[in-house]
Amino acid sequence: RRERVEAARGDKAIRAVALTATAAWTMTRAGDTLTLRAKGATRVLARVEPGRLRRLRAAMLVSGLDAGRHWRCFLANATARDKAFAALGDGTRAAPAFLDSYLRAASYVATIDALSRQPTPDDPDAATRALIGHDSERLMVEDFEGLRLPASLGDKRRLMEIAAWIEHRLRPMPAAQGQPERARPPRVPLNDAELAALARDVNADAEMKQLFCVP
Repeated sequence: RRERVEAARGDKAIRAVALTATAAWTMTRAGDTLTLRAKGATRVLARVEPGRLRRLRAAMLVSGLDAGRHWRCFLANATARDKAFAALGDGTRAAPAFLDSYLRAASYVATIDALSRQPTPDDPDAATRALIGHDSERLMVEDFEGLRLPASLGDKRRLMEIAAWIEHRLRPMPAAQGQPERARPPRVPLNDAELAALARDVNADAEMKQLFCVP
């Protein structure tokens, strides 16, 4: 009962600040921001380029952090160079130099993860095969050359090989004596700078922790 009551109160609070709670707004547009003003209320809407938004979301997912606690701070820091999002910060925001490399690498990893979860007709598990045709749209997954929806278990294995190679690069383990280094899979479009940026996340780098506001 308590949960239902709190949910109802939260719903009322959200409705009270929603744009639709006010009948008329005065709009002012400047660049990629739209400012709405009404008596006693101001709302600033900022436009995010869809591709950029996909990468920001992917970075949040790959980080493994609680979005409820870290998304707003991460978004404020990641958009620190964008005047459209100036209202998000308090003057202490900072986008690290490696941000763009990290966003692209994180998006690539997120795409591999999303594609490798798709069922294939030759999956040995009947329950998994039954999910074919009922998959939801992948609206927030970036397209990368060389990555496609798997049509067979072989395709999924190739995706997992790429994921394993990236993991090996991020968390290098001492090679067994006489064992060759894991070969780079073909057509992986990540350069050394992008892999290094991704490794910062794995190694809890100080700048990466600052980006996500991790104590």
